[in-house]
Amino acid sequence: MTELQRIISCIGADEISAVITEPAKKNLTELLNGLPQIRIPEASMPIKHDEYLKLRQQIAAFATVAAIAGDSRLEAITEQWVTLQQRYAKQVIKNVNEEIKTQKGLLEEYDKELAKGQADRDYLTKLGKKTVIEMNEEELTKVVALKRKISQLDETQREREQLHRSIASVSKVETTLRTLIESGIEAVHYRIPSAEEISKRLGNDAYNGPDFDPFIVSRKAAITNLFSRTSAPPSLLPNDKQRDLNLETLPKLLEELYLIYEHITKLTSGTAISPAYVKEKLGIEVIGTKGLANYLEYEMTVFCLQKVERAGARVFMRRETGQRLDKKSFIDYMIKHLQTPDLAEVNDFYFKKALALLREQPPAYEGFTKEHLNRIAENQGLPVSNIYVARNLRTTAGVEEISPERSKSTVYRFKEIIPTARQIECVEEAIEEFGVTRFASRDVVRKVTELHSDYRILSIVVEKVLEREHEKWRLRIASNVPLQYQKINQPMEPAKPRTLLSEKLM
Repeated sequence: MTELQRIISCIGADEISAVITEPAKKNLTELLNGLPQIRIPEASMPIKHDEYLKLRQQIAAFATVAAIAGDSRLEAITEQWVTLQQRYAKQVIKNVNEEIKTQKGLLEEYDKELAKGQADRDYLTKLGKKTVIEMNEEELTKVVALKRKISQLDETQREREQLHRSIASVSKVETTLRTLIESGIEAVHYRIPSAEEISKRLGNDAYNGPDFDPFIVSRKAAITNLFSRTSAPPSLLPNDKQRDLNLETLPKLLEELYLIYEHITKLTSGTAISPAYVKEKLGIEVIGTKGLANYLEYEMTVFCLQKVERAGARVFMRRETGQRLDKKSFIDYMIKHLQTPDLAEVNDFYFKKALALLREQPPAYEGFTKEHLNRIAENQGLPVSNIYVARNLRTTAGVEEISPERSKSTVYRFKEIIPTARQIECVEEAIEEFGVTRFASRDVVRKVTELHSDYRILSIVVEKVLEREHEKWRLRIASNVPLQYQKINQPMEPAKPRTLLSEKLM
């Protein structure tokens, strides 16, 4: 088969040419003779994107006429088309790489801005723990200003994430366009986006190579796309309301999923992956082999895989992808796509974490609602579902339902007072301030407030702490009515330096 015959077959022109009459072919040839000659810019001359599209459209028109007419000039026309594709592809590769250099500098500026604004985020979080009634006028004004500033920082963060994805996946541009350059005649089936458009698609994780725009003159012609068009991994859309996920408090299931994700995405493209082997190699304990295989199959796009058709156990293959998710984005996505048994386990983990944090606050024993617990979970980045909280509060061991007057919501409280490490630390710090002076629980409450104005502790909690710890702290009961404590007045070991509280209550 000659090159011309191969081209004619490639675009489905052989069937068309066979049914066109000779007079019609003659008319088409005369039309082709009258068309103006197309000139492709020299390799050293830059081509604007509009100019590229115009030239491509003109060459396509020439090739259509030549193909239908069966004119031998079709070979030269398609060669000219391939030359245009190759030169513009090389130019786009160069332009994108130059743009990436500029973007790296901008990324550094974004990182500096976000780092500088972290203090404002932290302060707003601190103020957010107070109710409007508890805030003074200055704090209320500050909250409004900070929310406006944080909104701007969130926009910067979204732009930063988009920029980071663009930089991280730029290698795909050269890989795909080099493939096009080396594809020969098949290059005519693609329309190359501009460097600006490619940069935008990279940032949105929407670039999978040049646009497939097959040049065929017969509907029966079958053209195979050279580039994978599988859907892109999920990304955090700008209008998504994302929870500030706490990465320091993760159930083992999610830690193992991310360990698997890291392992797979570091493998080279084409590597075969067996769930059983991955489980053994990484020492996975919580996720079973079948469960792991299900995650890899149902979330192949996220894990950058494609399934290998093979009898027996499921096997996958690593494939190229335009985006690698950071830990927060991956965990946040997987929480929303957990298998049913795992979803209950993860919800229970975060539910118990939220309950533990609730013990730090007075409502734990004064009375709290499911909305109060949901708010704590949200503020602490603990993604337990509201439905799970509502269903499980009534049956949680150690929690009882109470019914105060005029309450529109069901109110709960812990049956037993169990002081937290934070509360014990606060009480111990406060009693050091009394020296050998007698003190009651209410005195400790007042002293804790003086030392930490943003922290409240109940008298009943202080009483429980003193009941459990007073002998260890070398205190004696100085009075029963009212109950008062006092340091034992005898030689004691040198006091240890007071440990500063490492964190504020969220």
